[in-house]
Amino acid sequence: MGDFFGKEELENLKSLKRDLVDPVKAFADEVCSDTVGDAGRFYKAQARRAKRGAEQARERTREKIAAIRREQEEMKKRRRAMMKRAALALALLALFSLLILSAALSSASAWAFF
Repeated sequence: MGDFFGKEELENLKSLKRDLVDPVKAFADEVCSDTVGDAGRFYKAQARRAKRGAEQARERTREKIAAIRREQEEMKKRRRAMMKRAALALALLALFSLLILSAALSSASAWAFF
């Protein structure tokens, strides 16, 4: 390129580069770094929000599972209590029936002697 341009023209080109191209290049670099920095901050904030949302969803799920387990345990306790009451009622009914049958047989045998 030195053969094509003279020394003075090369100096003019270098000066033109310093005056026009270098400031534009510096501005473009600054805009690029600002844009990348802003985008990085934006996406980091988005990632933090998403992580917080996922943690909250996990916690809500844990709470729901714990509530379901508590409810299931309570249902088991109620069923056990109900089964105990039913068994007790059946045993009392059987005892009462045996008592009535016994009384009926005893009175029937007492009438048999007369």
